[in-house]
Amino acid sequence: MRVIVPSVDIGKGLEMVKATFLMVCGALVLMAQPGNLFAASVLKVAFEDKEQFPNHLGDGTAIDPAKPGISVEIVKAAAEAVGLQVEFTRMPWKRCLESLKAGQVDAVFNSSFQPERLEYGAYPGVDGKADPNLRITTIGFSLYRKKGDAVAWTGKEFTNLNGPIGAPTGYSIVADLKKMGIAVEEAPATDMNLKKLDMGRVSALVLQSVTADQILKTGGNTGIEKVEPPIVVKDYYVMLNHDFVKANPDQAQRFWAKVAELRDPMTNGLIGKYAQ
Repeated sequence: MRVIVPSVDIGKGLEMVKATFLMVCGALVLMAQPGNLFAASVLKVAFEDKEQFPNHLGDGTAIDPAKPGISVEIVKAAAEAVGLQVEFTRMPWKRCLESLKAGQVDAVFNSSFQPERLEYGAYPGVDGKADPNLRITTIGFSLYRKKGDAVAWTGKEFTNLNGPIGAPTGYSIVADLKKMGIAVEEAPATDMNLKKLDMGRVSALVLQSVTADQILKTGGNTGIEKVEPPIVVKDYYVMLNHDFVKANPDQAQRFWAKVAELRDPMTNGLIGKYAQ
């Protein structure tokens, strides 16, 4: 019996094996690329447990679903736009930063830019610098004094200062004041700082205007006044955990871009709701 053995094109067989091998390697490389097939689906976000009107409202860990704050609503909308479900939590500001650094949360807001904070997380921008176009909000710090006191801010320096200045614990303004040679007493909440000024424990305060103005407006304290001009006006950002950015680079950039895109229209659209 004659057996016919089909001819085999060895070259073609090797080419098929090579092509299959390259396809498998290509798939593995693609799977290993951050932000491609396995984009994150949840964004764990922390923000301060003290009110910063109108950016986030109320003190403590509770979040009012009806009026959480304009920044809260912007972050939620931006995250959902890039396929992320948000899980919010509130804690003291210093713990927000520590939790971001430890990877216990993926994002924190609102954070002004400080080079030393880069160890905690990433800002939107390049070369270790935050891009002001990608900010979530802008907030000024102003001087507050007892009515009748002479302490003032010239735009460059303090005058008639006869004691330490009170400021919020962990805020960037504390480092700014210390660099100016000013003695600073920190307190964890704006209302606590205002009480210290009332009691004469500090000579003046430097506070975020949005928060202090709202407390003075609604709290009935008529013995304290705001002094112009502002000490400084700062842009604020959403910071992301370094590992989150490395694992989801495209999603992180799209999120930051969406925050910037939504910032002005949402702020303008929501301010009436929060002014009521």
